[in-house]
Amino acid sequence: MRGVCETSLARSYPEILRGDAARFETYRLRWLANAPDGFAAINRMLAGMDMAADYAKITCPTLVDIGMKDKTCPYHTIMPVSAKINAPKGLHVYPDLVHSPCTDFNAHALSWLRRYLGA
Repeated sequence: MRGVCETSLARSYPEILRGDAARFETYRLRWLANAPDGFAAINRMLAGMDMAADYAKITCPTLVDIGMKDKTCPYHTIMPVSAKINAPKGLHVYPDLVHSPCTDFNAHALSWLRRYLGA
């Protein structure tokens, strides 16, 4: 995991978000604790996955959140997927969101789910 840690964290947890050094170090140590064989298996699976034909089959309400600074799932790859989903959609673009979860995303997702669940 050490061999890919810095490259991965540079994409998913960039320097600009590392103001709280203790919080970042906790995250980094948790990331390093991943099982290397499991991490490799997930990446092999993702690299070979092509779900393009399945997007139009999605019929349930679907939330699509895009982080404009997300280098792992960038805007130009997510928008075509969103366009193919043939279901009610919530679409939100975050100008400063990277790949790591954030409070703004969580609050938006919960609000959207409540609206569709009638809660």
